[in-house]
Amino acid sequence: MWKTIKAILLILIILFFATFAVENSTPVPVNWYFLLDNKEFPLYALLYGFLAAGMLVGMVLGGMQRIALWRKNRELKKEVARLSDENITAKMDIKHQVTGKQETGRP
Repeated sequence: MWKTIKAILLILIILFFATFAVENSTPVPVNWYFLLDNKEFPLYALLYGFLAAGMLVGMVLGGMQRIALWRKNRELKKEVARLSDENITAKMDIKHQVTGKQETGRP
């Protein structure tokens, strides 16, 4: 059932982009410094290009943030392990001190 819904949604999205491209195929002049001097591109190509560029920038920035969070998580896990070991060692020391006092206090 879920696969059917996903397939229908995918078909609808593809149809949306295809009809958008057909309806916006008018050439648009682009002037961008000396690289694109009075070149013409279809409007849909410009829009899809900027959409793709924006998605790429977002993925790169999001990936950088994810890597930073992954490193921080790894550091915090090491800290938790270290503190856990310290806690166990401290409990064992206290236990030995308490049991040691009880043994010396007995006749």
